[in-house]
Amino acid sequence: MQDIKKDTLPFLKAKSDVFIVAADLDQSIYKFSVTPSELNAAIKPAKEHQLREIHRINENVFDIATAVYPEAKIVKQTTVRQDGEQARIYEAPSLREEFITMFEEAVRVSAKGSPSAVLLPTKKLMDQFLSTIASSESYSGVLPSVKKATRDDDGSFGVQFKEINAYLKKNKSPIQVFGGGGGDLYETDKRKMILLMTYHSAKGLDFPFVFLPHLTHSTGLNAFKGGSDLDERRLFFVATTRTRERLYLSYHGEPHRFIEEIPENLLITYRKPKRSY
Repeated sequence: MQDIKKDTLPFLKAKSDVFIVAADLDQSIYKFSVTPSELNAAIKPAKEHQLREIHRINENVFDIATAVYPEAKIVKQTTVRQDGEQARIYEAPSLREEFITMFEEAVRVSAKGSPSAVLLPTKKLMDQFLSTIASSESYSGVLPSVKKATRDDDGSFGVQFKEINAYLKKNKSPIQVFGGGGGDLYETDKRKMILLMTYHSAKGLDFPFVFLPHLTHSTGLNAFKGGSDLDERRLFFVATTRTRERLYLSYHGEPHRFIEEIPENLLITYRKPKRSY
C-alpha cells in the first residue's frame, strides 16, 4: 500500500467489510504515492501491528541498507537473519571491465531456480550493459533497445521486451530483461539466468544474488526528474533489500557517495575467481 494513490484508499475502504493494509513506507518510491499522514487519515480508526522479525534479508544487507538510509523505521527493535554472509565490493578499471566482470560473476553464482539479478537505475544503463555483454560474448544480429521500447496497449512492455529477450535467447544468453510486464520468472526454474531490470522494476521481488553495478559518483539513482537526496537513499534501500543471500556493489572511477557511507567491515573486496563454468 505504500505506493497506492491517495484517492484509491477511500474507494477500497468503502467496498470492504474488513480492510487490512500492509505497507512499508520506507519503500515508497513513486511521486504519486500516498504520504504517511494521508495513509493514516484514510484508514483511521485502525489497529496497528508492526512486524519486528525480518526473514528475507540477512544482517549484512540490513546493515548496508540502513547505513545509507538510517531513516528506515525498521531499525528499532527488529531482529534480522544472521548467516555470516557479506557483500562484495568491486572497483573496476573501466566501465567495460566492470560490466563484464559482474556479468561473469552473476553467471557463476546463479543456478536453476536460483537466479542472479542485475539492477540498474535507468534503461539507458541497461542498454549499455547489454551492448557491452553482446560485444564481449560476440552475440550476432542487431540488439534491440530497452530505452526505446514503447508501451503496449495495456501499458506494459511485454511485446517490446519479448523482442529483446528473443534476441538474447537466440544468442544463448543467460540474460533476460524483466519488468513492466515483460519477461518470465518461471523460466528461471529451467536454466541459469540473470534478470536485468531497473531498481523500480525490482520492487516487491527478491533474489538470491543481487548486483548493483555502475555506482559511480556521477550516477543518479532516481530515474525521475527532480528527485531529492532522500529519494535516492530510499531507492538504494529498496534495491539492496532485494537480496536474500549476497549483495554485489561495483563502480569504476570515483565511487558513489553512498558506497563511502557504508562501514568497511560490511564489505569484502571482490576478487575474480577462476572461471569454472
